[in-house]
Amino acid sequence: MWRAYAYRGGGYCLGFDSSELRNLVNEQPSKVERQRFNWLFEIVYGEPGIGLRQSLRQLANYIEQDPARSIGFSVARILASKIKHATFKEEQEWRIIVHDPTFDEMEFRQGHNYVVPYVDLQRHPEDGERLLPLRTVVCGPTLRNDTELREIVGWMLTKHGYEGVEIESCEIPYRL
Repeated sequence: MWRAYAYRGGGYCLGFDSSELRNLVNEQPSKVERQRFNWLFEIVYGEPGIGLRQSLRQLANYIEQDPARSIGFSVARILASKIKHATFKEEQEWRIIVHDPTFDEMEFRQGHNYVVPYVDLQRHPEDGERLLPLRTVVCGPTLRNDTELREIVGWMLTKHGYEGVEIESCEIPYRL
């Protein structure tokens, strides 16, 4: 994962509380007046088998919550974004899927060799500021492994309202 997603192993891995993140995803306001589907999924790696059957049951539950909405093609897109080749299994990835965002809701950032569209998760619902449920920051294997780095990352987190987030150094050796 460090070789694929962090420049020369120098990135950071953020760990979130999945149940709190799911609640936050479901509470996201839409900038337009319409029902919005937001889902947090654990990725299925390799041959889907049992995992895909569980995913279909989960989708069926979502469909029951809003049966009036036409979702045939949407379900296929969601399932396709939930499955990944088995060689990526060590990522243990989860994805947040925002169904049919408008162009106004979309943001764009630079990818490795393309432009990546995304939707910014709102951290400010109507009842006041609510931070993302960040629990852990793991510093990449090629970053300094010392207390000064962890202290600086801690200052940054504190500045943005995050207290009590665990900061760790990666124990995995990095090789090109």
